[in-house]
Amino acid sequence: MHELSGTAESVEGGDAVEKPIPQFREMFVPYMTLVPGLSIAYPWVIVTSSFIEQSLLAFLTTGLTLAYAGKYCERVWGSNQLAIFLGIQSIVPNIVTWILLYIVYVVTLNEGFLNSVVNGGLAIQMGYLVAFKQLVPEHSIILFHGVLKTKVKYLTMPALLFYTVVGLATRDVTVISLAWVGFFTSWAYLRFYKISYVDTILPMSTSLAASETEQVRIRGDASDTFSLSHFFYPAALRELISAISGPVFSLLVAIKVCSPFSEDDVEAGNFRTSMRDTNKNNPAQDAETADRRRALALKVLEERLQK
Repeated sequence: MHELSGTAESVEGGDAVEKPIPQFREMFVPYMTLVPGLSIAYPWVIVTSSFIEQSLLAFLTTGLTLAYAGKYCERVWGSNQLAIFLGIQSIVPNIVTWILLYIVYVVTLNEGFLNSVVNGGLAIQMGYLVAFKQLVPEHSIILFHGVLKTKVKYLTMPALLFYTVVGLATRDVTVISLAWVGFFTSWAYLRFYKISYVDTILPMSTSLAASETEQVRIRGDASDTFSLSHFFYPAALRELISAISGPVFSLLVAIKVCSPFSEDDVEAGNFRTSMRDTNKNNPAQDAETADRRRALALKVLEERLQK
């Protein structure tokens, strides 16, 4: 947990008086990063703090994430949707962490929590992991010349566990909060709220205009593979999370926070997911075969929706 610190002794009337040292870090921290005890006067920090890092490694990690992951998502979603996503991933986790630190302070009466510096792109990084689970779940990542190989859809849970362990080991509440709130924020937005446009041929558009007549406007992603439980494993843990998340979701629907998915929504979501995976796994497939497969899949989908 990073805190503002630094004092110096000065002599006034023969008595030594401690005064804060105006270090460079303390000059910019209150104005660019979130400090629960100070930031009420600087509301813009709920955005800027996500892009401020205090170490070279963290700076490089966030910079590469924004450059490469952001470039891919911009190509798929478009610039406007990417900007909305980044805004949500910056604001929501920072506000929740701010509130959490106040609660911890009230419980413990430890003023160190009010002076904690909340900054960094951890919530954004977790958000991109969730987005890749939706967009390219079957993409394989190979490290150390093939020694370590895993698929994108399996990365979120290890990342959450890693940051949880780091937060517990360093007693840094902000790390745990930013990781988990960043994960839930991204998943909830992509699952229930993000607007996409789907035409009658392709499984998902990239950045097509909403005014085109062949497009259908959809909200969220109702596919089974993007449910909350599918981010976790093994199967026993997945079933436990599913059992817990079901009643919570019903409560959120009852208070109008989320809208339930119909069976048609789920069928359509599963179809788009399967088609997207098929296109990713068979990039060299000729156009005639691809059109024939799409037509057949659409026919099956239409028959199911009519029942």
